[in-house]
Amino acid sequence: MLGYFSNNRIDIKYLAGADGSGLDSTAEVITNVVKNIGEENQLSYVDTEVFMDGIMTGRGFFNHRMCYDSNDFGDLKVGAQDPFSTYLDPDAQQYDLNDGCGYICTARMGCLDEIESLYGKMVRQMLEPFASGRTPIAQFYVNGVNEEISPIRRFGHSENSESEWWDTIYNQLGAFYDPLRKSLRIMDFQHQMYREGLQFVDLDSGDRTDVPEDWQSDRIKKVLWWAEQNGAQLFVDRRMIKKVRWTTVIGDLIVQDRWSPYKTYSLVGYFPYFRRGVTRGMVEDLLDPNMEINKRRSARVDTISRTAHSGWKYHVNSLTAPNKAKLLTHGSEAGYNMEWQGTADMEPKKIEPSASPAGLREAERDATDDMLEVSGINESALGQIDIGQSGRAIEARQRQAVIAVQTYLTNFSRSKELQGRKFLECVQGHYTEQRFHFLGFTFRPRSSRNRQGKLFTSFAPP
Repeated sequence: MLGYFSNNRIDIKYLAGADGSGLDSTAEVITNVVKNIGEENQLSYVDTEVFMDGIMTGRGFFNHRMCYDSNDFGDLKVGAQDPFSTYLDPDAQQYDLNDGCGYICTARMGCLDEIESLYGKMVRQMLEPFASGRTPIAQFYVNGVNEEISPIRRFGHSENSESEWWDTIYNQLGAFYDPLRKSLRIMDFQHQMYREGLQFVDLDSGDRTDVPEDWQSDRIKKVLWWAEQNGAQLFVDRRMIKKVRWTTVIGDLIVQDRWSPYKTYSLVGYFPYFRRGVTRGMVEDLLDPNMEINKRRSARVDTISRTAHSGWKYHVNSLTAPNKAKLLTHGSEAGYNMEWQGTADMEPKKIEPSASPAGLREAERDATDDMLEVSGINESALGQIDIGQSGRAIEARQRQAVIAVQTYLTNFSRSKELQGRKFLECVQGHYTEQRFHFLGFTFRPRSSRNRQGKLFTSFAPP
């Protein structure tokens, strides 16, 4: 599956709106900008990570964040979010997380230095008792999550520390890192809320956009005057607006509670199989056949092991008492020497072990065939081609395998479409026209009333 997916990459392309409100040149600029963002984030490898998470766990997530480390205007960063530390609203029933999913929670571990750099020195001072274990619940209490299902990571520490050279040399013989480093669980909650707010409404196209909260009435009047001078029918109305609230909790302390800088959730989900909130991957259906294979293989190994030394047959007068004792004690050892007496028909003979039951091999073979049938992958798709098959038969079998797993690929295409909308939101909301010229792209709107032209410029009065 991963090999087929890697050879069939999905690219995002933008087209002008069918209602005549967009331009082909604008759509081309957006496509080029998104391709530039994808190259900077190595999006092809991120796609593979998310697809792998999806088919193995049933859930994969793209995480989109604006990063201001190297650019004060912000660069869009895209990564694969850990599905084991992502918790969704259990009442959500739509594939798009922004439609009906009340909240999304992501958890990660962070040290006190990181917490201080993100949330301030006062927050660190309030959380230091948790890290040092001076509170009854300390750092092991997880607020809002009943159990932790995230697998053990191997960066910096191994499960088997006695045999690993890294743990032996660097951790036990030298103080290159602190094994007692205190980390706290940082939980980010993105949840949807409704509130009253002002919106600009374009009567020509019906588009709406929120008025920034820090805008005063005189600035709003300037925007309305500008729209009137340019022939745009624009007015301001107070309505109920659905917005995303971002709350960060560390221990029992709320360290951040504000409106999200994004219009939608920062996560885009990929679910290979989705039905009314039920998600499944490709591995769940293969667990039972795999357990059957392991059971039959273990039974075969046990049968062979028990019959490998099946004993000896010897005449009552062929061995002396000491030799009988030696045979019972050392008869199964390699290089054992035995002395017997009498004629040739009195020679002790080893009992040959019987062959493993054919029924076990047949059952194991049936379970292996079940693996292929359940997964929808046949031998031709795996490259295990029968010599007796013709070329057309092989191609037909390969097409059948693709059809069997088409649902997983179709849902990934759906996730990429949702990601394209998220890209459009971030680009239109956080990238300015000057940055497009800096990247080497040109943008020439047909008129000032063009919707796509307005979205690509900083919406501010002259």
